[in-house]
Amino acid sequence: MRNYLIGKDMRGFVTGATEQPRVPHEGSTKAEIDAYNQWNTKDKMVTFILSQNISNSMIGHIQDLETSREVWNNLERLYTSTTKAQKIQLKNELNNLKKSPSMTVNDYVLKIKDVSDALASISSVVDNDDLVAFCLNGLRDDDKWKSFITSVYVRDTLPNFDQLVSLMITEELNLQGSSSRTNQPQVFYTGSRGRGRNSQNRGRGRDNSQQHQSNESWRGGRGGRINGQRGRFGIRGGRGTCFVCGKFGHYANQCYQKHNKSNYASTSDQLQNLDNMLVMNHVSSGSGDYDECDSNWYIDSGCSNHMSCNENVFENLHAPTEFSYVQTGDDSKHCIEHVGNVPLHNSHGSTKCLSNVLHVPTITKNLISVGQIVEKGLQVRFTQRGCFVENPRKGFKIVAKGERKGRLFTMDINNVDTHKMCFAHNNDKVAEIDLWHKRIGHVNFQKLKSMQANEIVYGLPTFKDKSLHYVCEACQLGKQARLPFKRDRYMSRCVLELVHSDVWGPTRETSHGGNRYYVSFIDDYSRKTWVYVMKNKSDVFYYFKIFKSQVEKEVNAQIKILRSDGGGEYFSNEFSNFLIENGIRRQFTCRYTPQQNGVAERKNRVIVEVARSMLNEKKMPHSFWADAVSTVVYLINRCPIAGIHALTPEEIWTGKKPDLSNLRIFGCICYVHVPSEVRSKLDAKSEKCIFIGYSLEQKGYRCYNPITKELRISRDVVFDEITSWYVQSNSLQVDEFIVDEKIKRKIKRNHKRV
Repeated sequence: MRNYLIGKDMRGFVTGATEQPRVPHEGSTKAEIDAYNQWNTKDKMVTFILSQNISNSMIGHIQDLETSREVWNNLERLYTSTTKAQKIQLKNELNNLKKSPSMTVNDYVLKIKDVSDALASISSVVDNDDLVAFCLNGLRDDDKWKSFITSVYVRDTLPNFDQLVSLMITEELNLQGSSSRTNQPQVFYTGSRGRGRNSQNRGRGRDNSQQHQSNESWRGGRGGRINGQRGRFGIRGGRGTCFVCGKFGHYANQCYQKHNKSNYASTSDQLQNLDNMLVMNHVSSGSGDYDECDSNWYIDSGCSNHMSCNENVFENLHAPTEFSYVQTGDDSKHCIEHVGNVPLHNSHGSTKCLSNVLHVPTITKNLISVGQIVEKGLQVRFTQRGCFVENPRKGFKIVAKGERKGRLFTMDINNVDTHKMCFAHNNDKVAEIDLWHKRIGHVNFQKLKSMQANEIVYGLPTFKDKSLHYVCEACQLGKQARLPFKRDRYMSRCVLELVHSDVWGPTRETSHGGNRYYVSFIDDYSRKTWVYVMKNKSDVFYYFKIFKSQVEKEVNAQIKILRSDGGGEYFSNEFSNFLIENGIRRQFTCRYTPQQNGVAERKNRVIVEVARSMLNEKKMPHSFWADAVSTVVYLINRCPIAGIHALTPEEIWTGKKPDLSNLRIFGCICYVHVPSEVRSKLDAKSEKCIFIGYSLEQKGYRCYNPITKELRISRDVVFDEITSWYVQSNSLQVDEFIVDEKIKRKIKRNHKRV
């Protein structure tokens, strides 16, 4: 009915597109009256057409309605519930449709088409993938079709419905064996002479039993092309030729592909979508045509040697020392004619070679052997983003990259340079690695790259790769040391099973809080570190009680062992009695053997070296050492530890992956926003300070004002990470002496009021 109204140009009356003119009144003009009469005449005609095409029982529902639009809307409302019920019934019928053993593929497909066409007639079009799924679902009850169903589902992309029907017809003939040569073949949907259409394949076909000349000779008539091959079902016919695999010398009932239920290379060859096929199916001889060789190179872990079918890519070709061949997954054998090298070119003009590559003209794909790459001392890493060939002896430098296409990994030998583009898949911002090296407390460059590549933390951008090794002067001044020595490592089985502790100090210069020592506590399992600054060594026991109370409540566990050196601060009477009362076993080192407390000693060394580097970076006074130490501990708890591999201490302790997007360079100049409550209308809206760390009690940055000698904790901070307070000109450093004392007192008074 909708199409009829569109053909008569009356569709607008029922949709409202053709607006109803105003009803004439005493002041209406003749043109307005004529327009209304003309519209009313056509509207009544549409109403009549609608009433003529419904049953008599439905007339009572529309007889009191005035316009065709009201009639249409009422009928649509009445029929909606009926259409929904019909839609549910048809979908159930399509889902429950099964192919019986006696039913042919042609009859089964026609039933599916009838139901899907009925659904389409009520505006419920069945999606192509759903149609394929319903069709395959109806084959499950027949055991003969289970292998076929599996071979279709293992493809990356399902074939469309027409392609599936073609595969089913071919499979039906395979199952019939030799008797199928005397039966009438069913092409596409009907078994008769005429035109047929299968997706993009089109042609004329004969279906005449007189074409079968004998049990040993069968030739198909003119048929459509599939994969460029003429003949019925896209398979070459001829005397003594198998129409299952297309090879000469045997018939279908003798073909191994017919009896091997798990191999469907013959049916997969009918689809040209590369992503839907396995490499072994491509390598298989199939129909015996070797005219075209794929130019792609496929990285294959099941291939024992590099091999190629294209002689033009080789150099230094020579014949093998003895006759040999390659055996593929379908047990076919292919002769090795030459052995040589294949050059790999990059954008810089240099060339490397794949050595000992086999030239096998009868295969259709070029293969790169993972095993042969591993023999060269390299490693191959497969990820969702591609395939990476890395050199472990050079810090896992990426020497080649392959692309991921579906479930295959390919490599372009004409452009294998990945030195600059190995992270091209990442759309994040690109940043200089030395900037983040400074932000994360001068962390090791290799560790920083690992954190970004393995996504150990959030917030890191993509780093620009530098051809020359970057040397950080601050790191050399703060961390340069002799080569490390090997040491045995013991790892506990749970958190707080073993806690390491050590005291560092005293310093020549006290911190702003008057402290000269700090005590560190390290959990052996997670390697998370806690540091408390102290004025005297005797404060160790006080801070140990604070540490114990805090961590035991955080993880709902108790400290079992405390390992320290033999310092007197750990052996006071009250400390010893406290350990006994709480069931904590003490372990301490022998005299003059700090190596026995190596975890705490090495941790202190790392903390002090990084703190020294950060102070040197911004030329800060030594009085900031306590702030630098606290910042270092905050950072190293959020960096992976060698003994923990790919996890950070913070993630092991809390179960949450840390986010480093809030990090800034220690000691840089920052501008802290001054709230309107503590300033007048003409006062500056920000206060110039030095960034000295991260607050653990508040969600904000710790900033120090060298002029007022006060600490500010705020989230509203703007950072200038390039400059430093202590390397500016002298005119900027004398601000402390020229600031009006009244202004300084006013700022202090306002902050105290807040």
